[in-house]
This record gives sequence, C-alpha cells and structure tokens, in this order.
Amino acid sequence: MEVVLPILAYVGALTAILWAVAKKGANAPIEPNPPRERVARVYTVGDRVLAQAAKQHGLKHDVDVASGRVGELRVELAAVPDGTSPVEFRGVARFPRSLGLELSVRKRGALGGRAGEAVVSDDFDHEFRVDALHADQARALLDGPAGEAMLKGVGRGFRVELDDHELTMAVGADLGTERGVEAASWLVQTATAISAARAKLPRPELQQRVLDSFSDLAKSLGGRVDGDVLRLDLEEGELTAHVDRVAGKQFRTGLCLVFARPLSLDLRLGLESERSRFERFRHKDIQLGDPSFDEVFVVMGEPEEEVRAALDEALREQLLALHEDVSALSLSPTELEVAVDEALSDRDALGDLIEQLTGVAGRLAPQKRSGAYR
Repeated sequence: MEVVLPILAYVGALTAILWAVAKKGANAPIEPNPPRERVARVYTVGDRVLAQAAKQHGLKHDVDVASGRVGELRVELAAVPDGTSPVEFRGVARFPRSLGLELSVRKRGALGGRAGEAVVSDDFDHEFRVDALHADQARALLDGPAGEAMLKGVGRGFRVELDDHELTMAVGADLGTERGVEAASWLVQTATAISAARAKLPRPELQQRVLDSFSDLAKSLGGRVDGDVLRLDLEEGELTAHVDRVAGKQFRTGLCLVFARPLSLDLRLGLESERSRFERFRHKDIQLGDPSFDEVFVVMGEPEEEVRAALDEALREQLLALHEDVSALSLSPTELEVAVDEALSDRDALGDLIEQLTGVAGRLAPQKRSGAYR
C-alpha cells in the first residue's frame, strides 16, 4: 500500500499536466501554411513556337503538340524533340472534305527534272511534281494565290506536300523561333486559300465537253440530259449514253439501246474475245459459216434456223462495222449495248455510233409503230 499510493499520485499529476497542455493547444490560433514555392517553367524553343502558334490560331497547347480547329480546318502542330531541343517543326492542316481531284503535289528532288509541258506553270512544276485526275483542274487550283503561297513556303525553307485530304509542312528548328511561328501561320493561311480555291473550280474540261456533246445530241434528236446521262426516245427504243471512269485516268463511254419491243426470238450475241473458256465449254455457239463473222462474234439462241435467218449478210456486215468502232458489244432479246474505251466527247463520233446502233436495231427489233411484237 505504501508503494501504490506514490505511483497513483504520480499518474494523476502527469494526467493533469497533459490535459492542461491539450486544452491550451486546442485554444491556440491556427497558423497558415507557408506559401509553396513556385518553380518557374523552363520554355524550350519548341515550347515557345507552339505557344505562340496556339495563341495566334486558338489551338490547344500540350507538351510538344498544339492542335485544334481553325475555321473548317483541323490543324495539328508538333515539335519533334531531340533531348531538350527540337530538331524539326511539323504541321498538318486537314481539309473538311476531300478536294476530289486525286491530287498529289510532292517536292522534286535536288536532281529531279520534268519532261513535257508543265501541269501548273513552269515555276511551280520546277519545284513540285504534280499529278491529278484532270490536269486542267490542278492548274486552276494552283495557278494563283494558293500556288504562289506554296512556292513562297519552299522559298522560306519549308518542306511542303499536298493531296486531296491535307496540306503538310516541315521546317528545321535550327532556323529559329520566328521561322517556326511563321511556318505555322503559313500552313493555316495556305490551306485556307486552297480550300477556298477548290470551291470555285469549274467542271473538268473533259466532263464539260462530254456534257456539251450530250446536250447538242439531245436537242437535235429530241432527247434530254439527266445529270450526266444522255437519254434519247427513238423509234427503235430508249437509248442512254454515259461516261464512267474505269480506273486511274481511264474512261469508258457506254451506250445501251433498250428495244421498244423484245425480239421475237431468243438471240444472244457477244464478242468472242470476251467469252471465257468455261463458257466455251458449257455452251456451244452457232456457227454461221462466215469466217470473218464467226471469228469475232459468239452467237447463241433458238430456234437455230430463225437465228441464222435473222443474221443475214447485210446485218452481219453492220455488226462487223460496229465492232470496228467499239471495244465491247453485246446483244440480247431486249437490248443492244456497246462501250468505247475513252470518254467520247466528239459530237459527230457519238452521233455516228448512235446511228449504227439504231441501224442494227432497226433490222432486228420491231419498232414502236409496228404491232408485231410478242
């Protein structure tokens, strides 16, 4: 008992001291935290260029990148780093929609020369290799402010490329901050000029010549032009003509005459060159005993005797003459169809081809005024 009492007294005194200290701390004023030391950002050349370009054009600036919309353009700028310093500034301006010209503009190499006539101009083609579906449209697009801006960019040391979807540029960072900012502004301004020039382009010259030819024939033969299709309502039936692009810069003109009345016999005719080996094995064609005709055409149908009678000497001569002017020819009981491997824009040539089609059809198919149809 003598030992316990001093211990209890000691514990009680210690508790009282701790309680007093805690009470005093609770009532003490709260000291504010000391201000945080702000570390200044270190701006590299790339940061400065992108920051200024972003401010000028309303772009979002991130690490080594600035991007956003400028009008309808989608613009992306980048600093290609090498350690803490950039080695190159790159930019791309994407058009809101394709230019639709199948355009390719690339810088010529140091030893790159050109052969033949210039697509755009002597000065432009000296610097750039230009390719497009229609050269006249490439010339109309770039032989003006847009092309002058591209030449100016090359003169300022920018590497420039253009296609249907975007304009790109690159410039070495060793040319300095001002040149990098200038390149970004050049990219936006030039892409805007190209987009505006595209909206003002006329039809391609080839397409316009074809449509003019169609319009003349429609007026003289009592037809009409629907979009880019010529439609003629003839005694032999309805004839349509149109021009399609097959591949690359290759075009094909197709003409189809749907007979006013179906043929009275099941006659089918095509070119021997277009028949596959499988078709030759499956279907035996009718030989008419005329070597010049049988070597060119495949004839099928029934009754065979009526087919032979229908393809008399005069009609065979007409078909052979027609074959000389076309690259594809087919005949069925309901239509006669031909094609020419070019965009046929000459009115007289197209008119002659229509005359040959109606001549063949007139010997085969009953006309509208005739009542002899099945």
